[in-house]
Amino acid sequence: MTAHNDRMERFAGTAVLFIILVSMYCLPPELLNLEVCPFKLMYNVPCPLCGISRSMYHTARGNIALAYSFHPAGIFLFFTLLSAFPVLLFSPLYNLIRKYNTRTGFLRYYAIGISIMIILFGIVRIISVQ
Repeated sequence: MTAHNDRMERFAGTAVLFIILVSMYCLPPELLNLEVCPFKLMYNVPCPLCGISRSMYHTARGNIALAYSFHPAGIFLFFTLLSAFPVLLFSPLYNLIRKYNTRTGFLRYYAIGISIMIILFGIVRIISVQ
């Protein structure tokens, strides 16, 4: 991969993260109450991902306790996206993280951990609803 392509990918990633994080903060609160989950609409139980958007919204506004009540993984995801900014913007930090990840597979294990958290929370929530 050329240096130009690498910079363009990091710039695109930064732009996407910026849009996601700003939209989490600027989203009108009344949009948070819409039921758009097809799983919940069909089976009348929340899916493992239900509540992550609301959790990230409240994390962006500093309501961590309320964010946790919607979905604990939303807090981790918000701060993961937020911490990706300096990594994507600064080449030395990006190269350091990339080198560390290549050696240890840290990001893969982090993603697996977040996925397990989401699945377990979803299972517990489905069991508690019934």
